[in-house]
Amino acid sequence: MKNQSLPAEIETKPLFKKIRHLKKRQFLAAFSQSGRITAVCAEVKIHYSTHYVWLQRDRNYAQAFELAKEIAGDHWESEIYRRAFEGVEKPLFFKGRLTGDTVNERSDILAMFALKGLRPKFRDSFVPNNIGPTNFNIVFTHRPQKSSLTIGGNEASKELVSPLTKAIPG
Repeated sequence: MKNQSLPAEIETKPLFKKIRHLKKRQFLAAFSQSGRITAVCAEVKIHYSTHYVWLQRDRNYAQAFELAKEIAGDHWESEIYRRAFEGVEKPLFFKGRLTGDTVNERSDILAMFALKGLRPKFRDSFVPNNIGPTNFNIVFTHRPQKSSLTIGGNEASKELVSPLTKAIPG
């Protein structure tokens, strides 16, 4: 049986075939499952800074890490969807006592973030036709007042700037 006839779910090609270093391959495989750098470093017994050195010095590793991040993101997305829309069974308490029943609890916050990921108009930072940073011109609406101070018999001039300013979008 050839790989061409297998469905995508059970594809048998190795993911990180360009990576020959054993620890790098172990790291990438574990990271693609969990998405947690420090936990994976402990699992494969490397210092966390080693991963960042590999990213800087090995272009193939950096490309493979991008793929591992995508795979980890897919796992997280599945878990977020499950918790947000299918729910998680939790024990039911009444007046501080366990009733023996369970309740299916869903997460509105995870559902909100899932929606923000799919629909840009629901994102907090969404700006239609975003063309760059917002510019402001600040115009002072009052002229500085002059007052004179007498210090040791000498008269000195001091400008007092009014705290009232007006910001006009540019």
